[in-house]
Amino acid sequence: FPAKPALFNSLQASALVEDSFIRQLKLQGKKSYYYGDPLWPGFFPQDLWTEATPIEDFSLRDNTVDDKSMLYIKNKLQDKNFDFDLLFTHLISVDHMAHAYGLGDARMAAQIKVVDEFIADVLKMVDDDTTVLIFGDHGSKFSGVHGGGSEDEMTTAILAYNKKAFEKYS
Repeated sequence: FPAKPALFNSLQASALVEDSFIRQLKLQGKKSYYYGDPLWPGFFPQDLWTEATPIEDFSLRDNTVDDKSMLYIKNKLQDKNFDFDLLFTHLISVDHMAHAYGLGDARMAAQIKVVDEFIADVLKMVDDDTTVLIFGDHGSKFSGVHGGGSEDEMTTAILAYNKKAFEKYS
């Protein structure tokens, strides 16, 4: 297994130079906040975010890697004076558990439960005008491996949730 610096260098994202939703938020004077995995601030340069806090923790067996990100999101949502247009995190613990143990392992199921409970908390905390998007960045083989072109690795989910059930869009 490569040393941590070599591994991070191989995963370093190149900043996007073309248009993006983060760039459009910035151009429109919107407020965007990010906390989590360091790849996203690499994709979208630091100056596009109102605030971006990358956390670096690449221990694949660390099931607490998302704790700070989840706490950050909950604290921001509890702060009634916090104004945002985008509040974003990238939770990586499920990915880590998949790599370390595979999809069928009890530790993987336990981590999915932690993330599910976090999502349920967020859905309770948001107001009626907030839309929550939940999506995976990739699929996985049952062994926990991903990055190839198989259907299992390329298939992922996206969920959009709004307490008003998107009534203003129907």
